[in-house]
Amino acid sequence: MVAEKNGKNVITRTFREVDFLGRVVYIQLMDPVPPVAPVPTPVPSVSLPPRPKVRLPFLIVLGVATVISGSVIAYTQFGLFQTAKPTPPPQPIAVAPAATSTPQPLFLTLTSPKSGELAVNEEMLVKGQTLPNSTVVIYSNTDETDVESDASGNFEGTTLLATGSNSLVVTAFSDTGEEKSVSLDIVYNP
Repeated sequence: MVAEKNGKNVITRTFREVDFLGRVVYIQLMDPVPPVAPVPTPVPSVSLPPRPKVRLPFLIVLGVATVISGSVIAYTQFGLFQTAKPTPPPQPIAVAPAATSTPQPLFLTLTSPKSGELAVNEEMLVKGQTLPNSTVVIYSNTDETDVESDASGNFEGTTLLATGSNSLVVTAFSDTGEEKSVSLDIVYNP
C-alpha cells in the first residue's frame, strides 16, 4: 500500500503476529518510495537481491522486548512491586480517671501596655495572662476585640485608639461564668 508521510510517499506493509502472552500485535513497516521522474525513461532490468528473512523475526523480538520493558517500567512506577508493610497491632488505650481538682480562681494580669502610656500608633497591642483557654475581651473608646488565651493562659490582641485620652478595659471570662476586669488609660497622640 502506498501512503503519504511527512510529504513523502512511503510503502507500508502490515504484519499480524502473536506475542508470547497470546496478544495480537500488528507491526507496520514503512519504506520510502523513490520519487517519480516527470519523464519516464527506460530503466534497465536490475534484479534486487531478496531481503533477508531475518528481518521479521528480529522485529518480533524487538517488539516483545519493548512490551516487556514498558510493562516493567509501568509496574514499578505504580508500586506493584513494593512490599506491603505490616500494620502494627493496636495498642490498648489507657483511660485516666477524671481529675477532681478544685477549679483555679480566675485572674487577669496585663503585661503591655502600662496605664498612662503614650501611644504613637492608632493600633495598640494588648498582652497579658489569665486562665488557659479563656475568652478575653478588650474594650476601647472606639473598638471591641475578642481573643482566646492559649494553653498557657497567654493572650494578645490589638485594639484601635481614638485621638486623645482612651480608656481601655480588658475583661477575662472563665468557664464557670466568673469575670475579671482591668482598666487603664492610654493617650494616643499621632
